[in-house]
Amino acid sequence: MARTLWTLTHYEGLFRRQLSPWCKLRGIHFVDELTLDLLTKFRNSLKNLGTVKNRKLSRVRSFCEFCADRRWVATNVAKKIKRSQEEAPDIDYFQPEEMNALENACFISHRWERGRDYEYRDKRLRAFILFARWTGLSIIDCVRFERYRLRRNSDGVWTVLLRRMKNGNPVFVAVPPKVIEALNSIPPVSDQYFFWTGNGRPQTAVRGWRRSLEHVFKAAKLKRSGKFLRCHPHMFRHTFAIEKLLGGASLEDVSLLLGHSSTKVTERHYLKFDQRRQDRLVRASMSDWEQAESPKPSPAKRAKVLRMARTTDAGD
Repeated sequence: MARTLWTLTHYEGLFRRQLSPWCKLRGIHFVDELTLDLLTKFRNSLKNLGTVKNRKLSRVRSFCEFCADRRWVATNVAKKIKRSQEEAPDIDYFQPEEMNALENACFISHRWERGRDYEYRDKRLRAFILFARWTGLSIIDCVRFERYRLRRNSDGVWTVLLRRMKNGNPVFVAVPPKVIEALNSIPPVSDQYFFWTGNGRPQTAVRGWRRSLEHVFKAAKLKRSGKFLRCHPHMFRHTFAIEKLLGGASLEDVSLLLGHSSTKVTERHYLKFDQRRQDRLVRASMSDWEQAESPKPSPAKRAKVLRMARTTDAGD
């Protein structure tokens, strides 16, 4: 239900803040006035990159399909709009030493003594960062994470129930002991959740966590090549995926852990980090090296060329 509400929020933002004002400026008041040419112009007016623009186009198509099913329009003309060309996303993640710096920054990022149980704010931030890094969950899924989904298996390893697939099979990911220690170091804010009281909307809680994480990023002062690193919360999810791939996990397993609808989505973002694929390509490129180890042929002897001595004329 929460995921559905989050999806509706995206639809509301697109139609209320973008499509509706765009139609109002052009005197469009009814759904059946949105022709193929007009919807194409609206798509072209979006200032987003190809990936986000296509995502918004998909929402417009779904809305037009909804209208067509209810006979508000004759047909879904948005289906005929071509998708924008998508460029490979620029993926960045936190190096291990940068993660250590972020953990330490949690204890110096918030100086003020106000708010609910402010004395545990640093520990909560550290627990949230570690949880996001080692589960690969998005920030809103971390906020909505329920306590019963954290369990210990028969081998004594702590695992997190990420989700259930369409066939009902659960997807678990193991988390290191330091994550459990961090979670146990903070008092519960709710009987159901770790990082949310359960009151109000989860999106409101997400905004609060984003503001707190911005203070942590600022306090950490991460630099690369002498320039400050532009940090954002989704980098924890990127770190989870990339470190798994660099460690030798398969792209298919990482795609399943991330909950992507297709491995193509995972490939588009993380293919260049697939260490197993790189190792496989290296081994494949060495498959014919035995030819290079065969004995070299003996050099052919050069044929001797006999040159005639130059004869001189009798008159010389």
